[in-house]
Amino acid sequence: MRQLCLFVGAMGFALSGLTARAQQNLPPLPQPRLQSVFPGGAQVGTSVEVTVNGTDIEDPETLYFSHPGLKAEPIIEPSPPPPDPKKPAPQPNRQRGMRGQQGSARFKITVAPGTPLGLHDVRLVNKWGISNPRPFAIGDLPEVEEKEPNSDVNQAQKVEMNSVVNGVINNPTDVDYFSFSGKKGQRVLLRLAASSIDSRAKPEIQVFDSRNRELLETRNYRGSDALADLTLPADGDYVVRLAEFTYTFGGNDYYYRLTITTGPWIDAVVPPMIEPGKSAQVTIYGRNLPGGKMDPTAIADDGRVLEKVTATISAPSDPLAQQRLSYSDQIAAKISDLDGFEYRIKGSSGWSNPYLIMFARAPVVLEREPNDKPDIAQAIDVPCEIAGRLDHRNDVDYYRFSAKKGEVYSIEVYGERIGTPAHFRFVIKPDDAKAGPIGEFESNQETLSPFQLYTVNGDPPPYRFDAKQDGRYLVQVRALDGGNEFGPRHLYRLRITREQPDFRLVVMADSSQLPDAGVIRADGTMTYDVFVWRHDGFNAPITLSAEGVPAGVTCTPQVIGPTQKQATLVFSAAANAAPAVAAITVKGTASVNGQQLVREARSASISWFNQQQNVPTISRVDRQLLLAVRDKPPYRITVKETALTIKLGDKIPLNFQVARLWPDFKAPIQVIASSGPQQNQPLIPGIQFNNNQPVTIAPDKTDGTGMLTISNNVQPGVYSFVLRAAAQYQFEKVPKGPKVNTGLSYPALPITLTLIPANLGSLTVSAGNIKVGATGDATVKVNRSAGFAGEFKLKVILPNGVAGISAVDAVIPAGKNEAKLPLKIAADAKPGNVPNIVVQAIGMFEDKIPIASEAKFNVNIVK
Repeated sequence: MRQLCLFVGAMGFALSGLTARAQQNLPPLPQPRLQSVFPGGAQVGTSVEVTVNGTDIEDPETLYFSHPGLKAEPIIEPSPPPPDPKKPAPQPNRQRGMRGQQGSARFKITVAPGTPLGLHDVRLVNKWGISNPRPFAIGDLPEVEEKEPNSDVNQAQKVEMNSVVNGVINNPTDVDYFSFSGKKGQRVLLRLAASSIDSRAKPEIQVFDSRNRELLETRNYRGSDALADLTLPADGDYVVRLAEFTYTFGGNDYYYRLTITTGPWIDAVVPPMIEPGKSAQVTIYGRNLPGGKMDPTAIADDGRVLEKVTATISAPSDPLAQQRLSYSDQIAAKISDLDGFEYRIKGSSGWSNPYLIMFARAPVVLEREPNDKPDIAQAIDVPCEIAGRLDHRNDVDYYRFSAKKGEVYSIEVYGERIGTPAHFRFVIKPDDAKAGPIGEFESNQETLSPFQLYTVNGDPPPYRFDAKQDGRYLVQVRALDGGNEFGPRHLYRLRITREQPDFRLVVMADSSQLPDAGVIRADGTMTYDVFVWRHDGFNAPITLSAEGVPAGVTCTPQVIGPTQKQATLVFSAAANAAPAVAAITVKGTASVNGQQLVREARSASISWFNQQQNVPTISRVDRQLLLAVRDKPPYRITVKETALTIKLGDKIPLNFQVARLWPDFKAPIQVIASSGPQQNQPLIPGIQFNNNQPVTIAPDKTDGTGMLTISNNVQPGVYSFVLRAAAQYQFEKVPKGPKVNTGLSYPALPITLTLIPANLGSLTVSAGNIKVGATGDATVKVNRSAGFAGEFKLKVILPNGVAGISAVDAVIPAGKNEAKLPLKIAADAKPGNVPNIVVQAIGMFEDKIPIASEAKFNVNIVK
C-alpha cells in the first residue's frame, strides 16, 4: 500500500491575518539559545573558564557535552546590585537572529586526557530546557585568549609558535594584531577557524615582516575559514593582522580561533574514498607533512607548492560504521547524507586537520592522464568509482565503459560536497563522434528544505542511466570554470554503480528557523522534523521510531511515504513526566527487495536564522539529538480519532479537544491544516481540512470539529498526519515583570488515515428472459480500477417485496473480468419485469479491506 506522511500544522493565526512566516516573529515560550561560547575550545587535558552568551540562559544548571570527556561546573558570579527604582528598567538586549532576553554565564570546563581532538557540541541546560549546540574545539596545542587593546601594530599581542588564539571581532572596525617569532625557512601555517565553528565572522588575514612589508593576504580557504602558508624569509618577529573583511559586522558571535603552527595540514587525499573493510594506499597532499616531499606539479590555490607522501589507510568493516559520517570537523547540511570517516596525520608539532575519507560503493579506480579527448578516453570496467582530479587549466577528463541493453547504472559526481572548490559538470553520450549527448548535468538545485536544511550545492544531480542498446559510452567530467578551477584540491569522485536503493535521515527540532533543541512539557506534545535523502531510486515507505526517550515520554511510530522528503515525528509526555535531559536516537526502517534496512537518523540544527528574505538559513549536522522534559504547557490538544478509514469522495468530521492547563490561559485556540511546519498551505491537492480554514475554539470552549474532505483523485494509501493548534499568550517571565506576546503551537498525536477507493471497478449486468420454474444466468462484467487484480465475490440483493427469485453467490476470479451469476425462478413466480435488482461485487483492497461495487439490472420472467 502506498504510504505517505504529511504534516498538518499551524504556524500562523488566521484571525489576525498573519502568515506562517509572519508568525515566526512572535517569540515562543522561553527556551535557552546559545549565541556563543568563548573561548571556543581548549587543549586536551586542561581546564578553561568560558563565557556563554545567549538568550533565556539565566539560572544555568550545567553545560551538556556530546562527549563524556568534557565536564563543566558553573562559576558563581557576585549578585548585581538591585535596580534603582527611580530609573527606567533597561530594555531587553536582543541579538540579530535570536529571540528572548540576552544574558551570559560563566563555567569552568575540564577536558580529560584522551578526549578526541576535533569539534564537540556543547549546550546549556536550565529551568527552561536545553539549548541549541555550539561547537567546542579540542586541540593538542596550548591556547590563549586575545587581549585588548591589540588594535594596532605597536599593540600586537605576543603569542607563541604552535599555539591557538581565541579571539572576537568586537565591532565592525575592530582589528586584532598578533606577533610571533620564527626561524628562517620555517613553513608556518596560520589556520583561522570561523564558519566551521558557527562563527558569523568572515575574516581576512594579513602577515607582515618586521619592516612592515606585507608578505601575504588570504581569506576563504573553505567557507569563511582561512589558511595562510608562509615560509619565513628570515629569523625574527612577524605580525598578523586580522579583521572582518567588509568591516560591517562585529560582536559576540564574530569569534574565531587562530592557530599559528609548524604542524601538518592535509589539503587532499587521493583517492578520497575506500571500500568498506579494505585497505588502500593513498597519496596525501599538504603542508609540513612528516616525510613529505615537494611536488612541483602540485600547486595550491594560493600558489604554494604542496608536499606529498604516501600512506596506507584502512576503512572500517563494521556495518554500522559504514552508515555513519564520523567526522570531527563541521558537517554542512549539503553533505548530511555522506558516509565516511576521518584521517589525520601526526607531525612533530601535533596532529593535522581531519580529512574526510568516504566509503566507496564499488572498486576504486584512479584517473590516468592523458584522457583529455574522446579518442584517448580512459577505459574503465563498471561498476566502479573513479578518483579524478583537474590537473591543469581547462582540464577535461573522459572515461569509456561498455554496457548491455537494459543495464541500469547510477552516475554521480561529488566535488563541492567533498570540499573541492570546483563546480563540476558531466556529460554522458554514446562512444560515437556523430552521436549527441544522452544527458548533460550541472549544479543540483534541489534542497530538502529551503528554511531548515538547505542542501543546494554545486555538484551535478545523480543520473539514472538506462542503456538503450549494447555499446560503448563516454562520460566527460570538467569544471564549469575550467580556466580557474584546477589543482591538488580540485578532486572529484565519479560513481558509476548499479542502483543500490537506500536512504539517510536527518532529524531537527521543529525550530521555526531558530537555533533550537527539543523540549517537551509534561502532559504535552512536541515535534521533530525528519528529512529524507533518497538514494538510487529508493521510494519505499519508512517507519520512524525513537529510542532512549526519558521516562514518561512516548513516540508513536509514524510513516514517511514514498517520494516524501519531510515528515513530522510527534512525541508526547505523561502528566507525571519528571524533568530530564536525554540523548535519544531516531531510527528509520524500510524494506528494499525483501531486505530490511534500519538507519539511524543524523541530528542537525540551525546555526543562524537569516532574517533577510530569500536567504537560506544556515544549518549543520550536530553530534547528538537531545530532548529535555520540563513543566506542563499552557494547553494540550488531543484528537478523538487516531485511525480513520475513508473512501475517496467522502467527508468525515474530525473531533478534537483542548485542555487548558494554565489557569490564566484564556486565549482562543486555532487548529489548522498545513503541509509542513514552515508553510501555511493545504495538505495536498484533493485533501482539505475545514475547507483550508482554521477552526477556532473560543476561550470558554474545549471541543472543536473540522471536516476532512477527500476528493476522488487522491491516490489511495495510508496517510499519517497531525493537527496543530496555535494561540497567543501574554507571558510573564518573572513575577510582576513585563508581559510578552508569545506564540504557542502544539501538535496532537498523529492520525493514521487510510484512503480506499470508492470502488474497485464498475459493473455492467445483463440478463435475458427467464422462464417460470427455470434457472438462467446474469452476465456480470467488471471494468477494474485502482490497480485491483483480485477476485470479486458476487451477491444479489432483491428489492423489497420481490419474491420468487433466488440467486447463488458467484465469483469473478482474480485477473478475470466476467462471471455468470445463476438466477432461479420459482414455479409460482409471477411473470413480468422485475427492475432494480442489485448485484454487489466485493473485493478485498490490499487483501484486508472489503470494498463493494454495485450495479442494478432487470429480469424479465416469462411463462
